[in-house]
Amino acid sequence: MNDSKRPKTALFVALLLMLSNGCVTNAAKMRWAERLYVEGQHLLSKGKDEAAVRKFEKSLKMSKEIDFSAGVAHNLNELSIHHTRHGKYSEARSLLTRALEIYRDEGMAPEVSKAMNNMALIYIQEGRFTAAIDQYNSLLLWDRKTENQLGIAITKNNMGLVYERYLMQPAEARRNYLEALALFKELEKGNYIQIVEKNLERLN
Repeated sequence: MNDSKRPKTALFVALLLMLSNGCVTNAAKMRWAERLYVEGQHLLSKGKDEAAVRKFEKSLKMSKEIDFSAGVAHNLNELSIHHTRHGKYSEARSLLTRALEIYRDEGMAPEVSKAMNNMALIYIQEGRFTAAIDQYNSLLLWDRKTENQLGIAITKNNMGLVYERYLMQPAEARRNYLEALALFKELEKGNYIQIVEKNLERLN
């Protein structure tokens, strides 16, 4: 073997020994868990669900080993999305409920908001539209408590869509769209304003 390759080989063997003996620091494991999570998200966006799930499960396992709570919750959330896509709604809700508990315990308000929205989406996919509205109302309470005005506006628009498309209640749909529109204008969110205005046009 060329002598110039020996130091690299020796280093590689030393790293393998460190890994096998559990000598990797928690910080390194956290970075590894985060990388696996990001790789899983990328695979999921490409429609490679099974490969993504394997990444999330590895990241989840490592996050649990080092008590990386946020990592645990993030992976549970992604796995919940996977189960929702495949019609496993009970499993999806169970995973997401655990993620929500962690997000609340860790004081991660934006993640709580996103996860609560995902819970509403599970109900919509399941065809439980009244339950989805109830979930959105709970989300509104949370976003008001955390002063998430953008979140309130988005939820109001989403509620309008449920009332319009699934519950066939145009008056309620209009009311929610108008409340969303007023907030988006206050926040100067041009793209959102256009979306809600198109929603309102359908009701005319």
